[in-house]
Amino acid sequence: MHVKPEQSARTGTFTIENSETPVIETRRTDTTLRVKDGQTIIIGGLRKSEPSVVESKIPILGDIPLIGVLFRKIDTDLIESELGVFITPHIYTDGELPTEELKLIEKGKEKKSLYEASDLLRLQSKDKKNR
Repeated sequence: MHVKPEQSARTGTFTIENSETPVIETRRTDTTLRVKDGQTIIIGGLRKSEPSVVESKIPILGDIPLIGVLFRKIDTDLIESELGVFITPHIYTDGELPTEELKLIEKGKEKKSLYEASDLLRLQSKDKKNR
């Protein structure tokens, strides 16, 4: 199985010739795995460290020139996060795939939302239980 997890986030914008363009930060990895049917694997290591600056002040008093410094506080923190991806593959061996699963595969090819794809899978599971 070939897996390429990726996380992208808009971190700001910049302007070129009166056109605003978003700045996108992307974290990704690319790996090939060999796992047994039903075995869960975890892909980690997509780490991010982001500084955070928070200013607190007493209204009005914190805005006074020179002495306003006495009524303000600036806190700086380093926010660290790590993205973990859990994958549990299942090998299908019962002939032709049902329509719902074929739709799920097509959504994956079209790079549709994973939430939409998981909804299809949930509907299929409920349908099998009701039979």
